[in-house]
Amino acid sequence: MDSDATEGIIDKDELVKSSVLDIQNKLQNPYEEDKVKDQIDNSVDDPKDPRFYFTAVVLKQEIERVNILIKCIKYNLKDLLDAILGIIGMSS
Repeated sequence: MDSDATEGIIDKDELVKSSVLDIQNKLQNPYEEDKVKDQIDNSVDDPKDPRFYFTAVVLKQEIERVNILIKCIKYNLKDLLDAILGIIGMSS
């Protein structure tokens, strides 16, 4: 293999690795669901008012979904980094 081609592969790997590390550093930790759900419940003036009740239900569901997404992104970034480092195999 040509040395220029080898350098190009290394540069691409380093670029992806740098991007992964940058995203990992910027990605927030999952929300503390119990704490956020309590804050939502405590912020509602009249829990029996259907407008607030349904909004609170949707907010709680979205917190769960966002946490799932954050965990999935973190897991996949870790796998991508491990693949770049040669720890695990990765196919396209």
